[in-house]
Amino acid sequence: MSVLPSSNACTTLAGSGMATTWVLAGSTTAYVGTLSTDGYTLAATAAFVAPLAVTPTIAAETLVSGASAVGMGTCVETLTTAGAAQATTVTDNGNFAICHFLFYVAVDSGNITFTAASTGTTDWGVTSYLNTAQWGTAGSGIKGSTMNTSAGGTAITAATWGMALSPAAATGTTTIAAGSKVWTWYQPTQATTYAATALRRYGGGYNNSTADKVKAYCVSQRLTATTTNVAAGIVAASAVVTLSGASALAAGAIAFGAAALAI
Repeated sequence: MSVLPSSNACTTLAGSGMATTWVLAGSTTAYVGTLSTDGYTLAATAAFVAPLAVTPTIAAETLVSGASAVGMGTCVETLTTAGAAQATTVTDNGNFAICHFLFYVAVDSGNITFTAASTGTTDWGVTSYLNTAQWGTAGSGIKGSTMNTSAGGTAITAATWGMALSPAAATGTTTIAAGSKVWTWYQPTQATTYAATALRRYGGGYNNSTADKVKAYCVSQRLTATTTNVAAGIVAASAVVTLSGASALAAGAIAFGAAALAI
């Protein structure tokens, strides 16, 4: 499912944003691990076009080649069934936003050196879920200085939800190449309500459940030293997307085949 298609203008210029897809999938076997999941996964793929330093940036900030640490990415806001922003009291729908961020040092030419994500020294990026204050209204809570910290969202890790990066994080690697960057993690089991601090499940209306509606946002490259919200470069996708694909399992059932549920 293209949550942020390349037809959106904010994905067409390097450094302005990344075309992003989500895939909800099941498994052909029952989950037997220790996480609170039934085996369903969500994979987010972002098309990274290695950006070079631009002065000023789309976020109206001046970068110093080889010195300015920046972040950029895609945020996906969960909406109500009517396509409106969620109330802060909602506990039975998706997270207020999930953000996929990459961090690197801006340069005028040559290789892009990544800045380690909060989840590990070899991680080139992070996926975090945000509460209503961290997200704000249409991304008004996003700040460069908190994009890579717990103040800006709760990072999904290998330990908490089996997060896997592709290309895999590698010791000794310091550069990040252009191309697809993929985050894949397990979804939590279905719940009627979720705690304010919990990762929430996303579903696509399978087996008569209500499909989630989301709206994605480009978050253009911006200085991670900036301590205030910079609205420039945070651009909403042109359309609301209704998810389709994997949803909840019936009690005791083995996960449906990935081929049947993948988007």
